[in-house]
Amino acid sequence: CTVISPRSKYSEMRHSEFTNCNLIGIHWAEFFPVGQIFEPIRRMNNCYLKYNTFIHMNFRKFDFSKNQMENSMFEECNLMECKFRNCRLTATQILKCDIRKADFRDAGGYQIDITTNQLKGAKFSFPEVINLLSQLEITID
Repeated sequence: CTVISPRSKYSEMRHSEFTNCNLIGIHWAEFFPVGQIFEPIRRMNNCYLKYNTFIHMNFRKFDFSKNQMENSMFEECNLMECKFRNCRLTATQILKCDIRKADFRDAGGYQIDITTNQLKGAKFSFPEVINLLSQLEITID
């Protein structure tokens, strides 16, 4: 399937599952009402996401592994214990999120702000993890 820039004003999405989909230009917060405990996405497998935004969403223990994201953003999300293994996150920003115990091994392209995210126990692979230090403006020999 291919979904491009859907808009929602008076509708909601619950527990959706996506397999082999192209999801382009989706602002996921539009698909769930404020104050509700459910989330619009239950599962995502082998999908390509571009220009997606995830704001104030709960993805605790969600498995993003083997998906590709490009120019997307997570902001103020619960990503605790999520799996991003083998996930291409090209120019994907993670801001003000809880990524404690998340697994980013063999993932690449992510832009994680180490000053605003909770990182304790998160797992990363070398050499990609070195990019996290670039924000500190330090020299590594």
